[in-house]
Amino acid sequence: MELGKTCRALGSFIFILLVLIGSSALAEKSQNNRTDERVAQQSTDEYPLSTNTEDNTIFFEAGDAPKKATASYPEWFRGYGANGLADKHALYWHNSLITPKQNVAKNPEAENLYFGLLELRPGVTYPAHNHPANELYFVLNGEADWYVNDEKQHVTAGSVIRHRSFDAHGWVNTNIEDTLQLVWLWWLEGEDTLDMFEHGARFTNPELTENINTIKPYAVPLPRPCPRDQKCPQNYPGPYPIYGRPEGTTAFFNEKDARKQSDEHYPEWYRGKAKNNLADETSMYWYRELVTPKRYAVGNLEAESLYFGTLDLLPGATYPAQRRPSNEFYFVVEGEANWYVNDKSRKVKKGSLIRHQPYDVHGFVNTHKTQSLKVVWARWLEGDNAQEVFSQGATLMNPDLVKSAKDIKPFAVLPPKSSEESG
Repeated sequence: MELGKTCRALGSFIFILLVLIGSSALAEKSQNNRTDERVAQQSTDEYPLSTNTEDNTIFFEAGDAPKKATASYPEWFRGYGANGLADKHALYWHNSLITPKQNVAKNPEAENLYFGLLELRPGVTYPAHNHPANELYFVLNGEADWYVNDEKQHVTAGSVIRHRSFDAHGWVNTNIEDTLQLVWLWWLEGEDTLDMFEHGARFTNPELTENINTIKPYAVPLPRPCPRDQKCPQNYPGPYPIYGRPEGTTAFFNEKDARKQSDEHYPEWYRGKAKNNLADETSMYWYRELVTPKRYAVGNLEAESLYFGTLDLLPGATYPAQRRPSNEFYFVVEGEANWYVNDKSRKVKKGSLIRHQPYDVHGFVNTHKTQSLKVVWARWLEGDNAQEVFSQGATLMNPDLVKSAKDIKPFAVLPPKSSEESG
């Protein structure tokens, strides 16, 4: 009997030791290559575990997406590339990093969302156009004069612009030396259907796009504002209707005007000392909400089925392993990190995309000693999701490991089994 107890105790000790060694090795290992190591997962709280383990559905690099130009645009603007590809003559280009399932290539997919990048050459005008899909732009670098219906605003890094369905919009890169670099999203709202994505951008005034000297970044004449909750069809030469800006609304917002927040469920050493979900100078991280459903809006832009914002993590800090029920992606704007999703991990940097399915266990470590990690993020509704999904926040995988900086982990750690459980 005593010998049996001793063996079981020794076996339990060896098991614990192996778990600790494995976790330490995983945390320290460079993650440039895919790893076959399995990160342990805990299943004792209210959310189920995700089974998403395919690397190509999780990680993607912006540089791996082909640069495109809209084929219906004139050659003086889009260039002479074949099959919709942009060439050296193109005055702009865009790519797609997330695409709907029916259009997906090697990049991550979503049910009803497009996400990508766009660049416009110095001093160039992007002609006024519109399309059926809802759209969002976020300025990464550069500046521009931006027009949406009858509104105009000078935008800079951190500006976000929200285009409703069929809004007339265009812009001018006001910098004569640097390109304008943008993030863009298309998504579905309400009763929108997937075929809206098949109807691309068209110029509001085709007669003004024959050459670079006649183009305008705004519709001619400017669309009239329309009373809220009404549709005011206005006739333009382009193929799509224009309804004008709903009175009392704006298409513009800026990151600097959004509240810096941190989750109140985190301990004070991590989230900071401020109350009411706000971050302060002692916070290890913070996020800003730039676009939210109306019910959650606090001065920011609104959408029915989309959350969009930014997140900053201090140098060397860890974002603890967690999961949530909504679809989510992160795109790295500045910095570098080791990123963990379920049992996969990768070294990410500027231009990296990470796509989380519902309940994916994820966390990350800012591996830079002096530079903060900055990302843009989005959450959206798919299938039979209701807006209540947005109100169900993230759940920590190992709450006990967030009590101090020395214990926090970016991946889930499986609690060791007792000697009885291990047999």
